Amino acid sequence: MAAIALENIVKRFGTFEVIKSIDLKIREGEFVVLVGPSGCGKSTLLRLLAGLEDASEGTITIGDRQVQGLPPQQRNIAMVFQNYALYPHYTVEQNMGFGLRLRSMPKDQIKAKVHEAARILGLEDYLARYPKNLSGGQRQRVAMGRAIVRDPDVYLFDEPLSNLDAKLRIAMRTEIKALHQRLGRTTVYVTHDQVEAMTMADRIVILRQGEIAQQGTPMELYNTPADRFVAGFIGAPTMNFLDGRIEPCGSGSTFRFANGEHLPLGAGAREAREAVAGIRPEHLSVGAPVEQGQGLNGRVSLIEPTGPSDYLLVETNAGTVTVVAASGAAQLNEQIGLTANESAWHLFEPGENGRRI
Repeated sequence: MAAIALENIVKRFGTFEVIKSIDLKIREGEFVVLVGPSGCGKSTLLRLLAGLEDASEGTITIGDRQVQGLPPQQRNIAMVFQNYALYPHYTVEQNMGFGLRLRSMPKDQIKAKVHEAARILGLEDYLARYPKNLSGGQRQRVAMGRAIVRDPDVYLFDEPLSNLDAKLRIAMRTEIKALHQRLGRTTVYVTHDQVEAMTMADRIVILRQGEIAQQGTPMELYNTPADRFVAGFIGAPTMNFLDGRIEPCGSGSTFRFANGEHLPLGAGAREAREAVAGIRPEHLSVGAPVEQGQGLNGRVSLIEPTGPSDYLLVETNAGTVTVVAASGAAQLNEQIGLTANESAWHLFEPGENGRRI
């Protein structure tokens, strides 16, 4: 395994900067997930690491070697793609051993490596099959096996689960995480799915328009998002945002919503200013209507049952919010009260990408 360092990486296509001066260090054995909306540059960054694209500026180091300018086969990396990229006329065994044959490795060593990878991935009974006779999940395992047998310093995954159904995605992300824990190799994984990022990563790097918006452990990003963009991207359902104003009140402060309702913000004086209050749906509690200053009151306008919990859409005077509540906690059109711990509220500067206050 090997550490990775990207220093002042810039990538331009013509005059358009897709990647804007990114600095990123990845520790040996770390599982790092690059996540962000479409067009943020995450796949381009992975392709720069793989050597499939050349950086316009900056240096890339894998282990103790600077690799910019080196072709993929000289970087000792293995990449797993979204579309599997299997040869249809080769068996599973032949597909998994293809890269080793190109290296002229002895046949007995290739067979030993392929069979060991097949054992790890549960493919021992499928080695004689062709890709057309495999399910999507099995094909993805074959693609992973082809990467494993190369024994690389770094694994690169480019949205490998996007073509799978929801149930299979859950199973495969568990397998990939377990595989990383077993092999201990440095892994960089690209996805647009923040749930994948939260469940798999040692560290998440959130990209926005070719720059790093924030990086940290999943819970660091969940609990202390740097700005409104990160707060809204991490978490499902997404965080609720309500406009208003911070007002000093004694030794503390109050958040006054646009309709005049207010909530205490606890100890610690804050200057008066326009702001946006954020609250995660799972941090709101449902109960009877409350008095002014104790929470928000509203009407349940939509219920989405998910089994153990319901997603409630609640129309309040301060704005519409989503709430995750126990199944049956409220009825359609019921008037309810919403409360939360003071510490659960997040404050941001106004604007789509407003910084955390």
